[in-house]
Amino acid sequence: MKSPLHQIAKIWLSRLVWLLVVIPLLVALLHLQTGIRHERMDPFTLADGRVITEAWRSVWDPTRALAQLKEFPGELIQGKVLYKSSPHDRGSSFLPMLKQGWFYSFELYAVSVGVGALLGVLIGVLVALRGRLLRGASITVSVLGLSMPDFFVVMSLQFLSSWFWRHYDLKPFLVLADPNILKGWVVPVIGMTLFPIGYMARLTASAMDDVMQEEYIRTARSKGLRESAVVLGHALRNAIPRMLAGLPTLLNVTLSSLVVVERFTVWPGISKWFVPMRPSPGFEDQLFGATPAVASVAVMLLILWFVLFDGLAHTIRIIYSPKQPEVVRA
Repeated sequence: MKSPLHQIAKIWLSRLVWLLVVIPLLVALLHLQTGIRHERMDPFTLADGRVITEAWRSVWDPTRALAQLKEFPGELIQGKVLYKSSPHDRGSSFLPMLKQGWFYSFELYAVSVGVGALLGVLIGVLVALRGRLLRGASITVSVLGLSMPDFFVVMSLQFLSSWFWRHYDLKPFLVLADPNILKGWVVPVIGMTLFPIGYMARLTASAMDDVMQEEYIRTARSKGLRESAVVLGHALRNAIPRMLAGLPTLLNVTLSSLVVVERFTVWPGISKWFVPMRPSPGFEDQLFGATPAVASVAVMLLILWFVLFDGLAHTIRIIYSPKQPEVVRA
């Protein structure tokens, strides 16, 4: 059995190597489209006799793409990556905008993980109490949380809000998210908390079932302790190492949902810069919005975020439960 320190060092080293490989590859892929240029075609005649005088064809120039790729590291280091809101905009520094977008993304992520994990643990404990009604309701919630796609939940809530607005002139929550209004949090938070709730409920219930079979639980019951005292005072405390083993999966899957939920709810986070815009014919040098450089910086931040949280989650798991393997599926 390797020491915890050796396991932690191995985890961080592997993620550092993964970073050094993945980031340059993704940046290069995002800059491929910078080599696209459009050429006007000569007039030609179709089979039905029509003459086409205005036509363009797309040509990919690897030299152009490579030149743009070589300029990117220098622009990033000097803070010269610009964001243009229109073709006529001179552009402003993108890094302050990215910082604000990341703050909104992290805020949504932290709230979703915290609320989802707490509700999931609560549901798992209710399952362990073995009340028939509570157990049935808890299992139903956990199954729905694991099986419902986040985009389907978001679209269903948006449809429901529109339906209430048309028929009853009510807006229980906003269709498009707004971090400055409480109603603007409802759709993205529900869409992102379903998996944490379902995952932690299954994980907690499974860990509690194992602990409840131990001898000291039977001893506590024989002393006349109430079932709630046995579950909360003895079983839950000893089930925590098993629950921490699922922390990496909880954080990583929730982070992957963040991209989908932000795009569907128009949350002003970093996901809006992930898809670079394609140049139009005759305007290859007038890109604006999410240019390949802007998308590259946003994707790099998301990858760093993922690696950091994944490494921290594994480190916590190893420190508190070194003999407990990671739980991928509860």
